[in-house]
Amino acid sequence: MKNRILVFLVFITTILKGQSVDPETFPTVVGSVLGKNVYTNTGGEGKFSVQSIADEVNILDTISATYAEFYTLITGGNLQVGRTYILVDFQTVYDQMDFDAGGSLKPTLVTKTGATEQIWVLALSSNQIASKAYSATYPKDQIQYDWTYNTTLVNGSPAKGRISERIDENNNRTDYDHREIKFIRYDDGNGNFVQINDSGRTSQEFLTFVQNFTGGTVKDNWLGDFYSVGASVGQEYANNVFNGEFIVYNKSSSLFYNNTLFGSEIFSNVLSGNINNNIIYDKAFNNNVSGELKNNIVYGSLSFNLILGDYNDNIFNNDVGYSNLSGSFSNNLMFCPIQDCNLYSVFNSNTVIGSTGLSQCTIESGISGKTIDDITYPILFGNGFKKEILKGSDNNDYIKTFDGTIDQYILIP
Repeated sequence: MKNRILVFLVFITTILKGQSVDPETFPTVVGSVLGKNVYTNTGGEGKFSVQSIADEVNILDTISATYAEFYTLITGGNLQVGRTYILVDFQTVYDQMDFDAGGSLKPTLVTKTGATEQIWVLALSSNQIASKAYSATYPKDQIQYDWTYNTTLVNGSPAKGRISERIDENNNRTDYDHREIKFIRYDDGNGNFVQINDSGRTSQEFLTFVQNFTGGTVKDNWLGDFYSVGASVGQEYANNVFNGEFIVYNKSSSLFYNNTLFGSEIFSNVLSGNINNNIIYDKAFNNNVSGELKNNIVYGSLSFNLILGDYNDNIFNNDVGYSNLSGSFSNNLMFCPIQDCNLYSVFNSNTVIGSTGLSQCTIESGISGKTIDDITYPILFGNGFKKEILKGSDNNDYIKTFDGTIDQYILIP
């Protein structure tokens, strides 16, 4: 009898050891299960993790992480290849460019932080992500994300990476986050917030393409690869403001920065030279600039110009149109329109005054430091026939015209 009881107890003990608890009595897991373990109930090999199941059969292809967590993973070479990482706390953090009255970067800049945007990136290797990223906040945008940008370039403030290219749903492209980065513009004294340098008056902040994307058509504008030269000009982004009602089909170069295009119509411009510190108050269209266009203020329209040379430090109080400029055109004060003119030489430090336009002129002389007005030289203004300003063999400057019989030469003393 004793032997029978002993065998029965051994049998019962074996059963209880194989399944000592009822799994149906376990509480339901709340939250992520990746850190949990699964236990066998048959006295087999023991336990295994839910994470090991996910790794084995690739159940999950996304991993949510903060920027700090992601930075630790990628710098430690611990990204999971083929997984998409969701950066749940990305924000554009930048030092807002601000210039003093002389155009120098102020010693103290304000670090600005944009709204939270969810960024998705794909791991190509344990320490590399794909160049193309995605925004859950703006799903129609095409973006590139630079995870290495962990401090701002001037103040060294903590950052969370940066958007190094954004093509929005209207096909506007920049090498920075033009949905968030804003630029300071100062009052010019007439209530126009167009001055880049501190005027001592009040200021406002503007996005690149029209304040808050309102006020008109903003489409197909491409600003070039500014990050490749940003350090050389002391900036980390381009500091341009396009603020009009009809802004389409503009393309610009890597050296396009610190410009304010304030006109009602800005379209079909190809700007591939060194273009900076310009203010255009009215229309700017159908210009092809491959030379320098710097430090100009145009109160009228800048239209249909081919600029191959230097076009710098000019103030225009009227329109500039239909001109071919392949020489140096600098430091001029213009009070009348310049239209249908070809400038092949130096035209510097001149003041041009007229009640009508300076048109149909070809300038092939190094004319500098002259005042040209419609009283002294009426033949240059207000007519549609061709004139030339050229240098004679005596090194004097002349206006050349044809009176129907012979060429006429008028000395410009």
